[in-house]
This record gives sequence, C-alpha cells and structure tokens, in this order.
Amino acid sequence: MFPPPLPYAAASPTQRQQALLSARHVLDVAFPHLSRAHWVAALDEVQPPLLTLPDQPVYLAHEGLAALAFHLATLPDGREQPASGPPPLGPPPKLAAAKKQTYAIPLDLCEQLANLSYWRRIGISQLVRDALAQLLDQYPEARRPRPDRDLPSPPA
Repeated sequence: MFPPPLPYAAASPTQRQQALLSARHVLDVAFPHLSRAHWVAALDEVQPPLLTLPDQPVYLAHEGLAALAFHLATLPDGREQPASGPPPLGPPPKLAAAKKQTYAIPLDLCEQLANLSYWRRIGISQLVRDALAQLLDQYPEARRPRPDRDLPSPPA
C-alpha cells in the first residue's frame, strides 16, 4: 500500500526539486515557453500533493498534474506570471478586456485536456478556445446580441 501523500508545503528542497522535474517531464511539452521560475511559482501556488516511495524520487500524482496543468492553462496563453515572478514572455495575448471569470471543470476533464495537450503538442488554452468556438458555432443565438446590451440612447 502507498504511503499517504506528502503535502507540498512540507516537502524538503530536494523533494520540491524532484516534484519540479516530475511535472516538467510530463507537462513541459505543453508549456515549452515557461522558465524554471514560472514552474516553481506555479507549484508554489497549486501546492499539489506529492507521492513518495522508499528509495525513489517524489512525483506528482495524476490529480496534482491535472491541477498544475489547469493552473498553467488558465493563465492567459500560459505565459502570465504572478507579480513576484519573472515578466511574461512575448507579447500579451489578444483577449477581450472583459472581467476575468473562473469556471469549475471536473478533474477528469482537466486530465483529458492535459493528455490531449501532451500527445498533440497543443497548449491547453488553445484546446479550450478551439473547443468552445466549435461548441458555440452550433448555436446561432450565441452571435445574436442580447436585448439588454447596446440599447440606443434616448434622444437628448
């Protein structure tokens, strides 16, 4: 039987380094533009549980990898970094300047996204944008403006 997961916050510097290598081994293909500092900041924020085996390096379980991939994918173009980290790489993505929203996505879907991103070598944010565009194309009313928006102003 496996020992209980080790909380990331309780891991030693060596174990954190092993977790970083484990995460990058799987996810680096989907996020090749991220520096080491970006990865460290993401792991510090996500705090994934670590799996340990005697005489083996620690590694992230599927749930931890999925949570990390989801976190990286929800950053605009996977390139934005918290203020304490290094500056973003390249130009910012062209996104609508609307309010930022967070959506709950089941863990199994996050893992499927991470798997598809890995095998197809496509960023998760690009996969989500493409899937959402394809879904919205099925509904003509998605392009029709709502009546409570952009109403003409009354004459002065």
